[in-house]
Amino acid sequence: MNMIRHTKPCLQLRTLSNTVLVHEDCPESYLHVTVDLKLHRPLKVRSIYLTLKGVFTRKRLGGLWEEKSTKHTSYHHILERQGTEYYLGPGDYSYECVVKIPNQSEQTAVTHLGKVDYQLYGVVETMKFHSNLTNSVPVYIRRVLPACEEFRIADGLWRDMLRYQVMLNGVDYSLKDSLNVAFRLESLVGALFSWKLTATLNESVAYFKRSQNGRSELKKCNRIISKVVRYKSGEAPIQLAILNLPIVAKRVAPTYDCHGKYVSVSHHIKAKIEMADDKRYKFISVLPVRLIHPDIQQWLEKYDSTNLPRYSSLLISSRATSLALPTNKCHTLA
Repeated sequence: MNMIRHTKPCLQLRTLSNTVLVHEDCPESYLHVTVDLKLHRPLKVRSIYLTLKGVFTRKRLGGLWEEKSTKHTSYHHILERQGTEYYLGPGDYSYECVVKIPNQSEQTAVTHLGKVDYQLYGVVETMKFHSNLTNSVPVYIRRVLPACEEFRIADGLWRDMLRYQVMLNGVDYSLKDSLNVAFRLESLVGALFSWKLTATLNESVAYFKRSQNGRSELKKCNRIISKVVRYKSGEAPIQLAILNLPIVAKRVAPTYDCHGKYVSVSHHIKAKIEMADDKRYKFISVLPVRLIHPDIQQWLEKYDSTNLPRYSSLLISSRATSLALPTNKCHTLA
């Protein structure tokens, strides 16, 4: 006796890529989806549609994920509702769809206290109560940040006695890149004192909620991702040192940069120079950097190979704490 198997209808979603890159200079992006419906028996349906659902969640004190906000970002109707139902006979149905992703969509983010993620749902609304066909696939929305400078330099002059520079080998980094922080110390009055160099990769994560005035900050977390220290005593008037700063340290994984309505993540390098003779002097330079997702890096590499780079000025701040504040100058090289 032959048994009839797989008599239930089957709904599947296929995407060319489940990653969508959103650009600031484009009003919307697109997600290409194929909806496959397999029917072994006739089926009456009210409608068939796609919906993109974004969810922002954050952790409570107990470590449990608590849903805070849900938003249907986009709808795409394949068979719209009408006065009568649609009759679909047995067979295979395939629908090619293009789902619009608005430019203002929140980007995908996962941090240690909150996350923003998306699911694309396919729905076949049937005539039967509680018998709709559904399926979903994850979607990742990445925002392409504006291109910026290739190198960063912060320098300062202290009491006409010491000129110092801090240089980075780039601005945008992925987790596999090497981040080199170069120091140049030049004494204008002879040999240098004993000195200590410290470079840290710092991460700042802010969580927000909607309010009557737009949004308000819920919580802000700062942490050090990695740190390198070097000590030295030198007699030469000019000293050079390069500190290799790991982007992924033991037990600490950074989060990619993002700037959204619910979660904002940024990174910066804090470079500290400490000099000592009879007294101690400390100079601190703060240089912003960006950790970008591999999908963004791949797009930037393709973009740079076919277009001239675009540059936008970003603030580099230097400050010093000592008996007398040095005169600081910040330069950006393109």
